[in-house]
Amino acid sequence: MIATVCDHLLGATGDQSLMREQLLDADKQIAKLRVDDLVLGWRCVQTTGYRDVTPASWAFASYFDGLGMTPEPCVDFIEALVRYEPDDAVVAQAAQGKLLGQLLHFNAAVVIERVEALAKRSLRFRWLLGGVYWSVSGVQDEKLKARIRALADKDGFDRWAASNVGAPVDPTGLTIDNLAVAWIKFQEVSPVDRERLGDLDLFDVPRETPEKGLDLIVAILKIEDNPAMLGILAAGLLEDLVPAHVTPFLDLLVAEAERNPKLRELLRDGVWYNGVDLAVRERLQAAVGP
Repeated sequence: MIATVCDHLLGATGDQSLMREQLLDADKQIAKLRVDDLVLGWRCVQTTGYRDVTPASWAFASYFDGLGMTPEPCVDFIEALVRYEPDDAVVAQAAQGKLLGQLLHFNAAVVIERVEALAKRSLRFRWLLGGVYWSVSGVQDEKLKARIRALADKDGFDRWAASNVGAPVDPTGLTIDNLAVAWIKFQEVSPVDRERLGDLDLFDVPRETPEKGLDLIVAILKIEDNPAMLGILAAGLLEDLVPAHVTPFLDLLVAEAERNPKLRELLRDGVWYNGVDLAVRERLQAAVGP
């Protein structure tokens, strides 16, 4: 683990246990930072790979994850982002991730006048709005939606994306072992680099072919030990794989857990069982132990 810009912004370098104590109120600390320092924190989050994530960079990521729900600070931040951040790929993450879409989906009526004013003085902000042209379809007020889309430079953002965003990788033709290597490759890089690679489309694998999903998880566990990476695996593919109800596949999952200590650890400590039947939880708990 390396110290990041986020660590320095929060004064959280040095002893790991001390860092955790310092970061107990990280959201409050981050909210008090100058807006140009928030831009530095954003750059850190968007360009840091998962193997280099620190408690501080994780705290910044968590802060930005909910910033769209606080409309005025979010607009302040986005205005600073398009003004101060030189790398378009880093700025684009505000549209390609959830930040700008979250802001407009939940708070369009609150921020529309500020959004229009910012768009009038910033062509780069109009370009960024182009990245959420389709995602603002969730805005219920049709007039608000039309006002936002009228500001968006969709064509400009699309031209940029055509040269800078990779096409999604189809996993269909990959063997399980090659798919495990590809999963690690796509997960370990930073959000910016993941966009350039094009991401790996595994969304339907756990749902449509759970047996293949389990084989993939086992293959990943054979070659990956990094705690941050395993945390992603548990909260992503594995959590999606756990059936909500008792099914024949549950027997396969329990049997693999009983013989695979790394899988037991992920099922015990890394999976959120919200919405899973009690009978399923009891079977898995018996397999993984206390």
